[in-house]
Amino acid sequence: MTFSPADYSVLGLYFLLLLILGFRAAKSGQSEDDFLLAGRKVTLPGFVVTLVSTWYGGILGVGEYSYLYGLSNWLAFGFPYYVFALIFALWLAPKIRKTGLISIPDQIASVYGRSAGLVSAILTFFMVTPAPYLLMSGILISLILPVPMWMALIIALGVSLLFVAAGGYKTLITTDFLQFALMFGGFFIILPVVWVQYGGWQFLTETLPPGHLEWIPEGAGSSLIVWFFLASLTLADPGFYQRCYSAKTPETARNGILISIGFWLLFDFCTTFTGLYARSVLPDLDNPAFSYPSLADAVLPPVAKGLFFTGMLATVLSTLNGFSFLAAQALGRDFWMKLRGTEEGKSVRVFRISLLLVSVFSFLVALLADHIISIWYALGSVVLPGLLFPLLLSYSPVRLPVRKMTWWMLATVSVSAGWWAGGLIFSDTSGFLAKVSPFYPGTLVMILLAGTEIAVKHRRLRPLRPGKSE
Repeated sequence: MTFSPADYSVLGLYFLLLLILGFRAAKSGQSEDDFLLAGRKVTLPGFVVTLVSTWYGGILGVGEYSYLYGLSNWLAFGFPYYVFALIFALWLAPKIRKTGLISIPDQIASVYGRSAGLVSAILTFFMVTPAPYLLMSGILISLILPVPMWMALIIALGVSLLFVAAGGYKTLITTDFLQFALMFGGFFIILPVVWVQYGGWQFLTETLPPGHLEWIPEGAGSSLIVWFFLASLTLADPGFYQRCYSAKTPETARNGILISIGFWLLFDFCTTFTGLYARSVLPDLDNPAFSYPSLADAVLPPVAKGLFFTGMLATVLSTLNGFSFLAAQALGRDFWMKLRGTEEGKSVRVFRISLLLVSVFSFLVALLADHIISIWYALGSVVLPGLLFPLLLSYSPVRLPVRKMTWWMLATVSVSAGWWAGGLIFSDTSGFLAKVSPFYPGTLVMILLAGTEIAVKHRRLRPLRPGKSE
C-alpha cells in the first residue's frame, strides 16, 4: 500500500491530538470515583460517544465477514446486538446506576459474597483482555508505517495508554469524542467515492456473487442463530456496566444506550456496504480481512486515504483503550485489592501498576499472533456462562445460595473450558465438539444448577393444602 506525505501528516496529527486531549483532561489527586468513573457525572453526549466507539473494535473482522458473506453481516454482527442492547437499556441500565457500585465484581460480591466476587473479577479480566485489539492496532499501523510489528504494537500501546494511566476514565471520554468523529468520518468519505466512481445498487447486483445481497444466504441460517445467542454477552459486557455506573442519572444510562443503538445501526450500514463494494471492486483478494484497507488504497486520493486509515485505527484504538482500562481495573482493584484488603485510597496507584502489567501481557500475546489471539477470542465463550446467569439474577427478586455460587461459577467455566479443549484435541474425530460453542454446555450447566435450587426452594416454601402432608 502506498501513502503520501499528506496521509502521514493526517496520522501524525491524529496521534498529537489524541495525546493533547488525553493529557489536558487528566487531573491529579483524583478519588476512586473520579478516576474510575469520572465522578459519576457523565452526561448524555459523553456517554454515547464513549459507548459507541469502544464497542466496535473488531473492524477488520467485520470487513472480512461482509466481504465473504455480504448483507448477512448485519444479521451476524448487528441486529442481535441491537436486541440485547435494547434489553439492557430498558431493564438493566437504570438499576445498575442506582446501585452506586463500580464494577460487575462489586455487584456479584454484594449478592453472592466475597469469594464469588473474586472469581467474577478473574472472569471479567479474561472477557476484556485487550490483546486482540492491540494486534489489530499493530496490523493497521504496520500497514501505514514502514515499521516491524513489535514496533507497531509499542506505538499503539504508547499512544493509547499513556494518558489513560495519567487521567483515568475522564481521559477516555474526552478522547472518544475524537475517535467517534473519525470512525464515522472515514466511512462517510469512502462510500460516496465508490458510489460515484462505480455506481450504486445496480453495480452491486451485477458484480456480487449470488447470495451476497440476501439477508440469510442458503445454508447460513444455523450459523446466524449461533451469532444471535452469542450476542447475549452484551448483558454481561463490563463496558456497558462501567458506562452505566458513570452516568449522571439512571435516565442518562437508559437513553444513552438507546441513542447508541441508532449510531451502531448507521455504522453497520456503512461497514456492510463498504465490504460489498470491496468484494465487487476487488473480487480476488488473498486476505479478505484486508478488504477495507485494500479498497481504500485502490480508490481514495491522498488525504482522504489518510483520513480513512486513521478512522479505522481510531475505531480499534478506542476499544483498545476501553478494554485495557477495564482489564486493569478487574486485575488491580477488583481482584488484587479485594484479595489483600487494600484500602480504597491506593486504588489509583494499584490501577496504574495493573495497567502496565496488562500492557506487557497483551504485547507478549499479540506478538505470538494468530493462534494465541484465536484462543483469547474463544475465552469469551468459555467464561461468559459462569458470569451471565448469576449477574442477571442478581438484579431480580430470585436469590441463589451464597455459599454455592462460587462453586457453581467454577463448575460452569470448567465445563465450558473442557468442551472447548475437547474440540481442539479431538477435532479430527469429533466435529460436534468443535462446532458447538462452549457457551452452550456451560450455560446449560448453570441453568440446571440454578433451576434445581430454585425448584427445591419453591417446593419447601409452597404452602400445604388442607388434608395434605409431606
